[in-house]
Amino acid sequence: MKDLKTIHTIYGEFKTVEVPKKFQKRTKWAPKNEKLVKSFIPGIITEIFVEVGTVVAKGDLIYGFKAMKMLNKVESEIDGSILRVNFKVGESFPKGAVVIEYE
Repeated sequence: MKDLKTIHTIYGEFKTVEVPKKFQKRTKWAPKNEKLVKSFIPGIITEIFVEVGTVVAKGDLIYGFKAMKMLNKVESEIDGSILRVNFKVGESFPKGAVVIEYE
């Protein structure tokens, strides 16, 4: 019998004969950084409601974007001050891009 290898996932530990290459190359999970507002789908910025230095409260609108023929608005998930806005109205962004950063 071959030696079994243990892999760790969010669902628990599993023993396997071979660890798949796809599993070895995966991006490891990391806790969410609340100071970075990342896009969850690609789109085009339609509105920006904040600028550098703006103080926002949880639930305030921070930007709007168009994706898949729909207009979406993103709310702040935390209270804080805006450090950087990385896109301008009309610019497109990929999935996972940092759109806004908090101090």
